Amino acid sequence: MRLFWWRGDEKSEQCYNIEKLIRGEIMPFSELMNDTVSLIKKSGEEVKDIQASVQSNKIFIDKSDILIEIGDLIQRKMSNGAEETYKVIDPKFHEEFFDIPAGYEIICKKLGVPEAKQAIQNITYQNIHIAGDNNGMAISGNQNNIVNSEFEMNFNKLIQTIMETNLDDKSQIIENLNKNKNNKIELQKYLGTLLSRSAEIVTLAPIIGSLLGVI
Repeated sequence: MRLFWWRGDEKSEQCYNIEKLIRGEIMPFSELMNDTVSLIKKSGEEVKDIQASVQSNKIFIDKSDILIEIGDLIQRKMSNGAEETYKVIDPKFHEEFFDIPAGYEIICKKLGVPEAKQAIQNITYQNIHIAGDNNGMAISGNQNNIVNSEFEMNFNKLIQTIMETNLDDKSQIIENLNKNKNNKIELQKYLGTLLSRSAEIVTLAPIIGSLLGVI
């Protein structure tokens, strides 16, 4: 006997799941969240360590304190070292409903490796802000905040090269570079920190050197 059913109502599937929960036919939602994913938003913001259930064309997330939007990317790192990237097609957020917590039933598209790499690069480049264009130089009233065209070229080249590496924290590195981009002193400090990683960033060293030369 069905406990809930509203024909034609978008909540009918949720009600049916509640019936199965009550009868003990399926596990609680929290126990189904066996995957850990990261959200990369179009703004460049990254939210890590989100518990989720990743299916072939859907991702379930029982959190309501994050905003997931069309075009955002979701990455899953698996225990075998592989990584999958999904593009959000429809977030499909739902409010709490009986024992079903508020969250997302995301319709998504799994991206191939080249497509995923390009999608991440697009987000990165869209969020590299050029302070202005004044004969190739932008000045914001402080000599620590001067950006010229040669700087832009080297900075963008460094970002692109980092994206092509296998560094585990490349997303964090790019985020820190963008955060410090318009502050000469802080950027110099951070580039020096990267250089101290020696062999780990050997392919980046010449580009970092060129960038330091034009700051």
